[in-house]
Amino acid sequence: STDEAQKFWPVYYNFSDELNTVKREKKDDIIASDEKVLLIKKRYLIEFKKVLGTDERANKVFLCERNFGNFIKKEIENRQRLRALKQNRR
Repeated sequence: STDEAQKFWPVYYNFSDELNTVKREKKDDIIASDEKVLLIKKRYLIEFKKVLGTDERANKVFLCERNFGNFIKKEIENRQRLRALKQNRR
């Protein structure tokens, strides 16, 4: 609904910003980085549930984000492969 969207997107953008900050930090300690990501997700699960009403809908945020990320990765790989094929044909 429009009301949910107005409440959801600011929370989502904050979530996304926090994840991006952790991902930009030093990656020397993978475990510490993964732990920070997990803590952020746990915190925002509660926030998403407040907006979306149920655990199932809140969990879908993370599932959709993962699926979208996988889609983007595959699309980039496909485009790189096509570009390489075109260059090899020349």
